[in-house]
Amino acid sequence: MKDHSDYISDLHVHNRQEEDGRRTGNGDGRLPLPSNDPRRLASLQISKLRSMHVTGKERRRLLRQVQALYWGIRPAPDTARLMWWLAHVTCGQGKTLPQKSENFWVSQAQEWLKTPTGPSAAWWLEAIFWVIWMRLWPRNARDIQRTLLARIIDHLPPEQITPERLTGADQWGAILRHELLLTLVVLLGECMREADEQARRAVEFLNRSVAASLDEEGSVRHENRSWILPALASWIRCSRLCRGHGVALWTPESHESLSRCFAQALRWAGPDGSLLLDTQKLARWSSRFLRSGWKACGKPDALARPVAALCPARRKKRKGARRADPTASWIAEQAGVTLLRRGWSLDSPVLACSHQPGWMAELWTRCQCWLAGPVTTLVQMDDNTYPIQGPAELVCEFIDKRMRYAEWQVRLQNGWIVQRQLALAPEDGFFLWADAVIGNQPRKWQYELRWPLAPQIGWQSGRETHEGWLADRSGRKLLVLPLAFPEWRMGFRSGALRVEQGELVATLSGTGRAFFVPLFFDVQLRPADTPLTWRHLTVGCQMRRVAADEAVGYRVQLGKKQWVVYRSLHNTQPRTLLGQHWSAEFAIGRLRRRGDCRILIEVESSDE
Repeated sequence: MKDHSDYISDLHVHNRQEEDGRRTGNGDGRLPLPSNDPRRLASLQISKLRSMHVTGKERRRLLRQVQALYWGIRPAPDTARLMWWLAHVTCGQGKTLPQKSENFWVSQAQEWLKTPTGPSAAWWLEAIFWVIWMRLWPRNARDIQRTLLARIIDHLPPEQITPERLTGADQWGAILRHELLLTLVVLLGECMREADEQARRAVEFLNRSVAASLDEEGSVRHENRSWILPALASWIRCSRLCRGHGVALWTPESHESLSRCFAQALRWAGPDGSLLLDTQKLARWSSRFLRSGWKACGKPDALARPVAALCPARRKKRKGARRADPTASWIAEQAGVTLLRRGWSLDSPVLACSHQPGWMAELWTRCQCWLAGPVTTLVQMDDNTYPIQGPAELVCEFIDKRMRYAEWQVRLQNGWIVQRQLALAPEDGFFLWADAVIGNQPRKWQYELRWPLAPQIGWQSGRETHEGWLADRSGRKLLVLPLAFPEWRMGFRSGALRVEQGELVATLSGTGRAFFVPLFFDVQLRPADTPLTWRHLTVGCQMRRVAADEAVGYRVQLGKKQWVVYRSLHNTQPRTLLGQHWSAEFAIGRLRRRGDCRILIEVESSDE
């Protein structure tokens, strides 16, 4: 195989041949070549680029198209400088180009040529930039352009790559490589032979990559979520590039899948610009990226308000009838994820939870992440420890205006059942994380839950009571109530709520054939001096008091609001609580001033 110096010499030869052909009047200067090598065919465009003149208006349009979409990922350090320059050109520090920008990027290109050629995601992204750079300034650094073009074309993707055989970052890298091929054909393919064949190959791969990466709901598995946003950014860039040059890219099926994927990206957009449950925080989104994605999907009316809510800088009042927004919450059993959101605004409470491959959870409110990381839960019985981990089965899901609810069931090795209940009350401003562990015979048990605190989050415990507060640097506090504990610490030795090594730890022990451990979070961030209390309620059935391993009830009061939480652990039947009959397996209600209870959610037994 030839090295880059041979390719450069071939470029000079073909440039001289093209100039000779233009002087002798052979059409547009094209000469028949015996070789079908795309690297040699691409050399014909160098002299064509010399005579091209890109106006300032077209240059700014191309830069806006590129800069609007490259923020879908967190770039490498070198790529970050390129993206900063694009932002500088397009975002308003003057309509003219920065001084010495062309000479600066010529030197940057020389440095880039000295680095080893390691085809990675960052390398492909920078290669796409250099192609656009050659398109915008064809008159400068001609030798550098020839070297760059030879080096980039040398790494074009082979035809045998299939997206179905690739997963994770490899698939994202393959998508970027075919985006580079499509960018070469569309922007620099005026003189390239076999341009139609190259474009067909890139279009076919990109359509197959959409079908291979997404399911029917437009989502991916948890382990691939960190690269789906960069892949979505690449698909949107290709869409805008082809639409601006009149090239048909997506099939109707691929366009519909792309729209569903963009809707899922809106749901998983974190307030800090990252993706929820992305531990590495490789993906990033921005308002400009979301607006560009909405336009690339055809500006669907159903996503107009969500995009406006996530882009507060460009929020506009929409006239006419208000359309129903798609639900911001999402629960999927196949993907193993639970996303409970109050709404589309960035400051709304958000709980994101996944159990594939292990339990992960993040809790957000007021643009602040309070708890984030792997959730470790252990149940110890008779000197044996049983971790609560997947696979989990979705038992119940419920989403309406008053409550977002999901219940997952896991079977332990000893036959006991764990039902994890996640409930978010948007109007009342609280979140409930509860584990119901149910067995057949009385056992002596110990329960432990560990949930890491987010960075720069502190902990403050009550002096005489069991409540605690998560505190951020600005002084805001998130109240945590362990409802299974009594309110006062005096005389209670069976459990504790504390922070150890940066993790929120809740422990509880007892004896029985079932137990219920609920944690109550005040996501409304009420003031720390708000009056609060909670009580264990007496549950009655047929003139007798029900044991704690059969059914439990709690009353929670924050300020002037009060709620009731009821859970049946065995033999679901009508029982009495606070003078009212409860026949469901699980229920949450709000107490009114006149004494009755308004049911927020009521879950019937799964056995019925």
